[in-house]
This record gives sequence, C-alpha cells and structure tokens, in this order.
Amino acid sequence: MNRRYRSPRERALRCASVREYTPTRASQTPESRDTSRVNESQRGVAIVVWRRSRTVEVLLLHRSVFGADFEGDWAWTTPGGERRTGERPRDAAERELSEETGLALALEPTTSEIAPAGEHHLAVYVAEAPHDAEVRLSDEHDRFEWVRREELSRCLPAWVGAMYANVLDGLDPM
Repeated sequence: MNRRYRSPRERALRCASVREYTPTRASQTPESRDTSRVNESQRGVAIVVWRRSRTVEVLLLHRSVFGADFEGDWAWTTPGGERRTGERPRDAAERELSEETGLALALEPTTSEIAPAGEHHLAVYVAEAPHDAEVRLSDEHDRFEWVRREELSRCLPAWVGAMYANVLDGLDPM
C-alpha cells in the first residue's frame, strides 16, 4: 500500500518523480527502465543516513521500479523524496525516512555545495544510525546496502553521488 503517492500516474521518488510506475519486479522490460520518465523535483529532501563501522558507511536504497539488475540514473539513492504541498522540509524528511526504511532517527540539517546548484533545490539532512539498525524497505525499493564513500559513484546522475560525498566530507564522525 503506497498511500503517500498522489495518484497512480505520478509517484514520488527520491528527489524525483516517475510516471507510469510498474511495481512488478519479475516482469521488468527495457521500456519500464526508461529513466526519461523521471522528473527531478523542485521541492525535494535527501537524507544521508550514515553509521560508524571501520569507516563511515552510507545507506543506499535500490529502486525496484526499474528492475533488480538496473544500475542507471536514480537506481541507487539515499532515502528522500518530494515534499508535499505545504509540508515543511524536516517533516518531509522524517516521513520519507520512515516510509522508505522504517527508521526514526534524529535528523540534522546540513549544507552541500552541490544541492543548491542549478535546478536542484533540495533540503539535505544527515542522520546517524546505530550499527545494528534494522532497515525495513517499502515496496519502492528491492534492496539496500551500506557503502563506503568511494562507492557513492554508483549514485547517478553524477551530481547525486557528488552531493552525498560532499555531505560526508562535512561530517565529524568522532
């Protein structure tokens, strides 16, 4: 059940929207992987969830909409999405984090040299998760991974991975 979506034809994605969403994972076709259907949001939130390990790790979610083996634009992102009309950025970030991961973490607003550039108007937050955090995915995602900073290049378009890396560079995890 995806009650956060405004309509079946436009469903909120992390800082993006996709039209004609097809939730069936087993029957993905090249046409259903058409990322031209993705529109970047003018009112998005991004939550960079990190944890301490041997190194700092970031939580990435893989979108189920394009199929389990898809690795292109918008396949891997942190939790986040589009703000609803009248919704404050912090409220949207808390909602998206809970809906997409089942996590309730303390959010801290942060800045990124990348996020405000050009068309990308995002409210960016960071949240530290305990090492044993239990991630419960919504049907919007088919898997998650905790990755090191150098693995953020899988987050496409390239500005998305650069934004996450830029946010990590501002952390003081000690």
